[in-house]
Amino acid sequence: MNNKILVVIIVLLVVAVGGLLCLLLTNQKGNVPNQNISNNNPSSEGRAAVELAEELSEQPDQVKFDEYFTKAFLGRIPGGEQFNPAKVVKTKVFEQTDQFCTSLDIKKDIPAGALSVATYDTANKEFVRPKSAFPQKLPGGNTMGCEGIMLSAGKYEQKIYVDDILAIVMPFEVK
Repeated sequence: MNNKILVVIIVLLVVAVGGLLCLLLTNQKGNVPNQNISNNNPSSEGRAAVELAEELSEQPDQVKFDEYFTKAFLGRIPGGEQFNPAKVVKTKVFEQTDQFCTSLDIKKDIPAGALSVATYDTANKEFVRPKSAFPQKLPGGNTMGCEGIMLSAGKYEQKIYVDDILAIVMPFEVK
């Protein structure tokens, strides 16, 4: 499991650096209550779109989600804390000092280069972190990675693609 965590952390760092460069180049800046996701219903975790369908910029492909994922959620660790999956709190609302975490429960292996992540600014209707492919194979099982939040205050969506098909949309807010 430690290798999975390391791989996810590396991918998230690559995405974060790309996002930071995008933010610096475009000079873009961007009050949803804290909405914890229930552990009792994996479909609600994986389908962040279900209860917020009308608020999403686009709908994920449910067939692709069901093929590769059991659940997915966003969480946070307070800034300055060491990475520890047990300390991740599920949320959709982040402070700029938090560490932004993405957790995926993967059903079957995802080939190298097939999984991509992007961050979409819903107010400005543009990607602030362009789609970036994960260079390594992701084996089935639980995987989680965290990174610092390098976004201005605003509302966003974390989009996850498999084979360039949108599988997951997770709305969140940075305060």
